[in-house]
Amino acid sequence: MIRTGAARMPEPAAALLYDCPLPRSPLAGIAMPATLPDATLTERTGLTLLHVDAGRGPMPERIASLALPTVPDTSDMPDCEDGPAALWIGPGRWMLVFPKGVQPIQAPGLTVVDLSHARCVLRLAGPGTWGVLARGCLLDLTRETFDAGRCAQTQMHGIPVLLHAVDFDTVDVHVPRSYALDLWERLAG
Repeated sequence: MIRTGAARMPEPAAALLYDCPLPRSPLAGIAMPATLPDATLTERTGLTLLHVDAGRGPMPERIASLALPTVPDTSDMPDCEDGPAALWIGPGRWMLVFPKGVQPIQAPGLTVVDLSHARCVLRLAGPGTWGVLARGCLLDLTRETFDAGRCAQTQMHGIPVLLHAVDFDTVDVHVPRSYALDLWERLAG
């Protein structure tokens, strides 16, 4: 407190910035998981999401032990479905997904933007996953055309998303956090 005469004034607002709580998911308080016919909808929390852009410079082959895909709409997932992944999102552009606790990435010549607090990742798992996705997306999401390891940017129910087929019955849906609750309600409803 700052003293001026007999009255006490509160500390400047800037001092309070360091006491802010960690960001909350827009889905906090929602009953999870949501059980759908033959599928389960959950939120993957604690992920680090990095957008990497090579610009007009040379494209690296690897970054942070991940091979960067050069074929459109593909991904690299070396370990398991919950491990790190590199998703191709455009020429010279990738979305890197890491479990919680990844160290900062050193990438000379690349632009790296942390989107961890700007995106939510929803996971649809189970044999009914493809039916749930087909109701809100215009892409051909059959197992023959969108098999494990594929990814695509599209819209679901008019909301921009990045779909990532983790395996044959599991799909991660990356959605901007401001649309996460709306998409959750549409998928779970």
